[in-house]
Amino acid sequence: DALYAAPSPGAPRPPFPARNPGARAARLGAMEKRVKNHLYVGGIAEDVTEELLRAAFIPFGDIKDVLIPREHSTNKPRGFGFVTFEEEDDAAEAMDNMHESELAGRVLNVRMAKPRAVNKNRAVWSADEWMEKNLQDGDIQDKDDAMDTLVAQPAGLAAPGEKQ
Repeated sequence: DALYAAPSPGAPRPPFPARNPGARAARLGAMEKRVKNHLYVGGIAEDVTEELLRAAFIPFGDIKDVLIPREHSTNKPRGFGFVTFEEEDDAAEAMDNMHESELAGRVLNVRMAKPRAVNKNRAVWSADEWMEKNLQDGDIQDKDDAMDTLVAQPAGLAAPGEKQ
């Protein structure tokens, strides 16, 4: 089956842009927070199924889960997936061996998955700075007052104590 081809040992690697050396510590700190047995697999062809992705990674150890996210409207694969191993060492070995290998005619980008980012669309009163400012101004007393203030403030109208 010609779906999988490992990169040749002497094959040149693509050049990578120069990185900011000052950001290295930040990247290392972020990597420590990552789950070490959860891999991101990018570059997946549309015809690759979760079963095929599992079969490509199973030689490296026991797999807990395989997921290929799909578009909600079309149900087409989004071009990446996740493979979760039982053991961290198995995930590291799979990443070392499968990064830049070929699956179904596409070169894979395999790395440790990053945890999901915190929702940036959180409520404004959950930000400590906003809460402190409005507590100091005397506009609100607690989070319930903050909610009442925001609900009673339709777009284009000033909050209590503010000029329009």
